[in-house]
Amino acid sequence: MKLILLIILTEIKTENTILALLDPNRKERSFAFPCNNSFIGDTDYTAIIKKQGLVKYGRTGGDSNSVITNFKNLNTMKVPAWQVWTGTTLEQLISFAKKVKKAGGMGVYLFHGVGGQIFRISNETHRAFLEYLTAHQEDYWVTTFSEAMDFVTRQ
Repeated sequence: MKLILLIILTEIKTENTILALLDPNRKERSFAFPCNNSFIGDTDYTAIIKKQGLVKYGRTGGDSNSVITNFKNLNTMKVPAWQVWTGTTLEQLISFAKKVKKAGGMGVYLFHGVGGQIFRISNETHRAFLEYLTAHQEDYWVTTFSEAMDFVTRQ
């Protein structure tokens, strides 16, 4: 297990180096745990990557009930996100947005693939959802995960 942990830490460091070359102004990054799994064997490596300064925030899995309202006790390294599965409809995407708004909370969508790959939704559904959000800009703040988490942690 130690070898696997060393490999994943090396991979995160390497990706951070590549991303720093592409975006030198950004010093801190968020992380999506592969397959929503923060364990290697019986070792939860969230604290390790946080302590080493490799990651500022982490995102884990969730479902369409993963509405975040308890910001005071939110584990910033294990923020739940709705993993949008193949076949998710526009109505389901909008319903989650409305649920988050009604709760006065935050909702994180995890799109693994749009129009291709695995766990995908169609280009048309994704585009229609973006159009919905654009038409309702006064109701929703659409931003990056890192920007949202920076806002949450400043509060």
